[in-house]
Amino acid sequence: FLIFEENFETPDGPDLQIYLTKNIEPTKRNDIKEGVPLGKIKSIKGKQIYEIPTGTDITQYNSISIHCKAFNVPWSYAPFQ
Repeated sequence: FLIFEENFETPDGPDLQIYLTKNIEPTKRNDIKEGVPLGKIKSIKGKQIYEIPTGTDITQYNSISIHCKAFNVPWSYAPFQ
């Protein structure tokens, strides 16, 4: 599971989606193509839990990216901690 803690916050936007991504720097559009989608963001603030699909090798991913799917724009990025 991916867990965002109580202090999580991101700017609001349309059609925000969560991805596991391989990049080690801020997300670019092409990074999303190789990412694992975890679904639509539940909230722009606060604790949230997302299920990582069974069989996903988490060691292959370095970050979480929030992507505005409607406009194909990287929104937010955070390396794994």
